[in-house]
This record gives sequence, structure tokens and C-alpha cells, in this order.
Amino acid sequence: MLHAPVSPTNLAEGFRVASTGAVSGMRQFSDEVLILEPVSPHSWRVCDSRIPEGIAGRMVAFVDERVGQFEVMQIAAKFVWETFETMDFALQHISASQAELDQVRAGGDLSWVS
Repeated sequence: MLHAPVSPTNLAEGFRVASTGAVSGMRQFSDEVLILEPVSPHSWRVCDSRIPEGIAGRMVAFVDERVGQFEVMQIAAKFVWETFETMDFALQHISASQAELDQVRAGGDLSWVS
């Protein structure tokens, strides 16, 4: 069984409604730096709000809801995959690890992305 769509009531503490999303009927959420943008009803990209839209380095992670779990792919020196039981845990992990991954991303195999 798939989880209910992400809403302000089931997001990690610190994430807030930013604006209406590009996907009809869906919303974007953000914390101070990271923005959760819906791609489909069960997939989101996580972007760094400090980087202008259209710049490849803006996307820092991707979250995909699978049956009973949330798969996170973070962009660092290489792609880093982890799985979480809830969207809340996934977003907390992304937010907590982002500063370290910013430094790793700058010099890794995927540095061409930014």
C-alpha cells in the first residue's frame, strides 16, 4: 500500500509550504535551503534554493516513494542511495547530510553536474 501524498502535516519538522508546485494539484515544500519539488504523485526532486533554476547543480537529491518505503538518491562524489520508512525520515536525513555532501560533490566524479 502506498503512503498518502506528502502534505504539510507529514513533512519533516522545518520543512514548510513554499508555493504551488508545477504539477497540478501538488505543492512544493522547503526548509531554509532545500526545496522539495513534486515530479509525479510519488516522486520528488530536492533542490538547493541558493542555486538559480536552470543550473544543473540545483538538484541535490531525488526521493521516490515505493511500496512501504522512500528511496533517496543523493548526488555527491557519486550517487548515494538510502531507503527510509517515512518521508519524514528521508527529509531529515537529506537536510542533516547536505552540508557535508556539498563539499564532497565539489570534487567528485559528478562534479561536472554543477
